[in-house]
Amino acid sequence: MTSTLLGLCSLAVISTHLNVSAVLPLLRHDWGLSNSQAGAIAAAGQAGFVVAVVALSALSDRWSTAVIFVGAAFCAAVSTVAFGLFASGPISAALLKALGGVGIGGTYMPGVKLVTDGASRDRGRAVGVFVASLAGGLAISLAATGTLTAFLGWRAAFVALGFIALAGAVGAMWLLRNHREKRREPASVIPKRLTVPGLLLCLAYFAHNWELMGIWGWLTAFLTASFVAGGADLEVAAARASISAFPILAVGVVGVLGGGYVSDRIGRTAAAITIMLTSIVGSLCFGWLMAAPSLVLVALGALYYMFAIGDSPVLSTGVTEVTPAAGVGTALGLYGAIGWLAGALSPVLFGWVLDATGGAWQVAFASLGVVALAGPAAMFLLRYHPASQLMAGGRR
Repeated sequence: MTSTLLGLCSLAVISTHLNVSAVLPLLRHDWGLSNSQAGAIAAAGQAGFVVAVVALSALSDRWSTAVIFVGAAFCAAVSTVAFGLFASGPISAALLKALGGVGIGGTYMPGVKLVTDGASRDRGRAVGVFVASLAGGLAISLAATGTLTAFLGWRAAFVALGFIALAGAVGAMWLLRNHREKRREPASVIPKRLTVPGLLLCLAYFAHNWELMGIWGWLTAFLTASFVAGGADLEVAAARASISAFPILAVGVVGVLGGGYVSDRIGRTAAAITIMLTSIVGSLCFGWLMAAPSLVLVALGALYYMFAIGDSPVLSTGVTEVTPAAGVGTALGLYGAIGWLAGALSPVLFGWVLDATGGAWQVAFASLGVVALAGPAAMFLLRYHPASQLMAGGRR
């Protein structure tokens, strides 16, 4: 079983994750939502992820990680089809999106565990290849949702993406049909609490996700607002924004592959600090591009996003290296929950800032960068902790 094949299955599942963000302006118009309510629907998916990643990642230390992965993939597929058929307002939309988040959470961290089980060297590269499915799936999610919505309407688009995810779930079930878990150490040796290195990685992941998932939740809305300001009709602008977001998120594949590879060569903390500081500069600047030509907006947005997501495999790999093998699932669960808690809060606060400032996108994006400063600070402290020698073969 390779990280590439499992990543392809994951890509099909994750292609459902940003479908709500792709049509957020339409839902806001159709259902009369405030920016805060719209952000809450997007955040519900992150909240579902947090619940799943705590329970299912920890369960993977005691039960089959493969079964968890496949079951979660089917959950994501079914919830997406149900959203397209039955969502009728903010409450039903949030509940179904939360269920979708459970599905994504049950594939992402258990997927990281599955690929690191078979990688003793170049773990950063292996995790980078798998996490590239996340970046690719997100790009496809926005582009496919926008394109299908333009021709069929958003409900049919959700149903179609749900069936694509179903194909990914079936593929994962076939790929993992003969998977056997490695022999585990006795449960008594599993850590009962996070160590200092683990806490620092969790803080860095919280900061990383605060910035990244604020982008996920509001990128298409920002692009839509830019195109409307340029004279486009709302529905045309929304479809154009989803399609324009595709190259931005697609470049994220380069970011995660590069981040994992570079961290194997120069060290986890050195790579993470460099990537994080660069993305923070992007957050402070991106909101000022509202009136920029579309080509400039997309090009600079792609560069910004490449660094915003590029440290993801670096941090996740670090957790697997500083944690005893018997507790990796539990550690990844806690790490993912703390990080994705940021994802549940960030889009809501972003929307609140927009409401409070009368639509000041510059301030909203800058708020992402301010919180994200905690990330390089945490990695700087980890760099001088003895546990940093456990990562990337002793490279800090």
